[in-house]
Amino acid sequence: MMRSLWSGVSGLQSHQVAMDVEGDNISNVNTPGYKYSRANFSDMLSQTAKPATAPEGELGGKNAMQVGLGTQIISTQQIFTQGSLQTTDVWSDMAIQGEGFFVVSPDGGLTKYYTRNGAFTRDVLGNFVDSNGYIVQGWMRDEDTGTIDPTVPVTNINIEPGLSMPAKPTTEIRYKGNLNIGEHIGTQSAAIYSLDSNHGWFDTSGNGNLTADKLFAPTRDASTENDTSKDTLYMDSKNQVRLRERGVDMGVVYDEKGDALNLRDGQGIWVSYADAKATFTGNNNAGITVPANNGSLNININGIDDLVHYYPYRHDIISLTNIKEAEDKENVIIECIVDSVPFAKRFRANMTSLSFRAMSNKKMIAVMIFNRTFLKSNIRPGTKLIVFGKYDKLKNTVIASDISFEPLIDGSIETKYHLTSGITSKALKKYINEALEHYDNYIDLVPDYLNEKYGFISEKEAINLVHNPKNKDDV
Repeated sequence: MMRSLWSGVSGLQSHQVAMDVEGDNISNVNTPGYKYSRANFSDMLSQTAKPATAPEGELGGKNAMQVGLGTQIISTQQIFTQGSLQTTDVWSDMAIQGEGFFVVSPDGGLTKYYTRNGAFTRDVLGNFVDSNGYIVQGWMRDEDTGTIDPTVPVTNINIEPGLSMPAKPTTEIRYKGNLNIGEHIGTQSAAIYSLDSNHGWFDTSGNGNLTADKLFAPTRDASTENDTSKDTLYMDSKNQVRLRERGVDMGVVYDEKGDALNLRDGQGIWVSYADAKATFTGNNNAGITVPANNGSLNININGIDDLVHYYPYRHDIISLTNIKEAEDKENVIIECIVDSVPFAKRFRANMTSLSFRAMSNKKMIAVMIFNRTFLKSNIRPGTKLIVFGKYDKLKNTVIASDISFEPLIDGSIETKYHLTSGITSKALKKYINEALEHYDNYIDLVPDYLNEKYGFISEKEAINLVHNPKNKDDV
């Protein structure tokens, strides 16, 4: 009984020592260069009541009967892992990243001590010392040759008080940044050019009529803006001379490696020295015809490359819903025929609604769609529509999220794109398909042997399937 109690006491005593070690670690959490320690446990001798016996004849061997006498702390071990470096406001503080020690000595190098504590200062004699006054050991620069010889024994590091170095003029500056491109602008911060809304000419008379300008002032207003040999100046409201719009060679910004901003075939770039708004009308010279009455394209697409890579955010599998079997709050896709003239209502500045009656599967329902009042002229009694939305069974109303005037094939795949005011999903899809016909700048990064081995499809085929999937497998 007493033996078991003493074994338990030895465990308590050993754990007390381990807690003392951990307490020391915690107390030195802010000590520079401190390396934490851990206690290593070991068992004590065991008391043997019966010795082990070897096998003899038909009798097998037996293990000894031993009872342990407890545990003890056999040693403590310092863990020399890399600590975290900290920024201080003392110029003489130092730290070692990786393996190694600072060497310090209290007697000019006869006795050397090693430490990771880099909290050093200078004494009145210029000695580089630690917090105990021990002088840091190292190699000093040779005053005659100006070099450091690491093969000689280390000595006290001493920086003489009042030591100064003569100033030297700067001989080289390395600057990294983007410089201004275009004409010299001096101290002015205004735009170099004043951009207008006219393509190919500028309106110096201010009447906004190119035909009249050609008739009455052909030498002024009919001048082309791409004439780089002619400058047209004007006086602004602050009586400062400004240069009107003129065609110039576009400057290119280079990085520190000398690499320029490169454009691939089919790509384009808008260059402007002032705030400008681009509106596509007619033919945009990229092989894509944009109707003049629907030419505003305010989404972030510039050129065929962006248009081809403007991916849909989802693909919907179209399946028509029988409105008679629809549940309340169910998402439905119904085919219907308009039965009444649509009624537009304005709630506030940015909220409108358009509502009308329609017949679907021989059932009269109400349809309401928000912020699509521009569809009113196209929705007339007798018009066949495809309505996408949520069915409110109590009010017998479909709250539409989209309306299509095109016939729908049950089970077809429909691509959904993010849209903005002035462009419909149908129009955007048309522009994308026209762009796909002209685009030929595909880059296949996967080697041919991997394509053949794993049956990968080309980038061209993948992009076409993203925009025009035929079935679920394509999606």
